[in-house]
Amino acid sequence: MKHQLDNMLPFYKDLRTSDKLALETLGSKLYTTGAQVPRCSGVFCVQSGRLKVYIVNENGKEMTLYRLFEGDVCVLSGTCGIKNISFQVFVKAEADTDLITIPTVLYHRLENQYPGVTSFTSSMMAARLSDVMWTLEQVAFSSMDKRTASYLIEQRAIEQSDEISITHEAIAKDMGTAREVVSRMLKYFQNEGWISQSRGKIKLLKPSALLALSD
Repeated sequence: MKHQLDNMLPFYKDLRTSDKLALETLGSKLYTTGAQVPRCSGVFCVQSGRLKVYIVNENGKEMTLYRLFEGDVCVLSGTCGIKNISFQVFVKAEADTDLITIPTVLYHRLENQYPGVTSFTSSMMAARLSDVMWTLEQVAFSSMDKRTASYLIEQRAIEQSDEISITHEAIAKDMGTAREVVSRMLKYFQNEGWISQSRGKIKLLKPSALLALSD
């Protein structure tokens, strides 16, 4: 546990022994694929796996804001205890995920005692809010073909394969749009010879063409 926290938390080396021990004694929890993760439980430190952070509008439509991968830390997961932040997000495991959660009360105590923790929090908040703003910018200003191409390239990088296991419905949820819109875009890419489709799978035949469109 110590080595993993030392890698994920740059301020760890500056903590007193008692505070290091308080972190080292925290247990981790395994969330299986598809499981919801309690957002307000504290600060997330992802030991392995992948989490999706998303919002849901009043009509029940989802839109992914960003993802967390092995080694990532998310301070926004503890925002229920942070003043002036009222938006609600949801967190779901996209793969079996081993997660250390630093309770909000403990993390705030460390912030009050160590300037390095406060600096780390600010940088992490800025990074995650930048991710959110990029997503919203894509929704507001990018064409649907460009967004879809960018999405496929991102999924290719995540899965490290030209063959992506995903449904049209799942893509639509991630992008915050209708399934019919996604299906229309994928049909267009298929007609261009850039992808092929089978049930629950999309194969990128010309990733370079999709990458050029997404830029």
